[in-house]
Amino acid sequence: MKTATALAAAALLAVLALAHAQKPLPSYIKVCKRNNPNLNDCIRDSIENLRPQLKAGIPELDVPAMEPLHLREINVTPVQNSRLPRFKALGHNVDARGVSDFKIHKIETDLATNTFRASIEIPAIRFTGEYEVNVNVLALPIKTRGPMTGNTTDVYGEATMVGRIEERNGQRFIKFDKLDLDVALSNYQIYLGNLFGNDPVLSESVNQAINANNKDFVKVIKPIIEATASKMLLEVANRITENFTYDQLFPEN
Repeated sequence: MKTATALAAAALLAVLALAHAQKPLPSYIKVCKRNNPNLNDCIRDSIENLRPQLKAGIPELDVPAMEPLHLREINVTPVQNSRLPRFKALGHNVDARGVSDFKIHKIETDLATNTFRASIEIPAIRFTGEYEVNVNVLALPIKTRGPMTGNTTDVYGEATMVGRIEERNGQRFIKFDKLDLDVALSNYQIYLGNLFGNDPVLSESVNQAINANNKDFVKVIKPIIEATASKMLLEVANRITENFTYDQLFPEN
């Protein structure tokens, strides 16, 4: 009886040990040692090394593909002091291409506070999807939907991501709680199809007006882009780091 109990206890300990064992690092994750004098360069190289996997997605880590980056819904509403007319617009099933072509200009790392800052550039983003808009034009309510296409070039961003160390099963993991993103948009073009049904002249005029009011439209979409991208990047970062311990990702020696 004692022997059976001892064997059961040993089996239970073995199962627990396997459950708590470290998952081996895949080859596409480059390790950066904490005492590396060129830690910032190492982390930048590690992200570059990870780019092909981010582009295609990492199913084993539940990380979705960035090409195309699929957004189920985007809610666009002008701010109160905008010169644009009040309207409500929704984007549905938007696919953005070119996001994974980002270039990292600078990275600053502070492991004491688990703070990471980066300056990035995306040469061009092209997107397609469907839109739904509700707006009053000359006191006439207009509600319509249709296909949309667009692109933006020379997108610059400053990102700050802050994390903390948490313990699970006696091991340390890094968990990111916040990602602040400041995006600068310089050029964009957008086209909304089927705005006024069979009136191509009026539809073209409205599309020209949207693209002509560059500064006002950027004020509207900038916080939406920042919030959407911040949420997505934070989820991707945590899905990767939750699978590997802090000491695996940033060993001391």
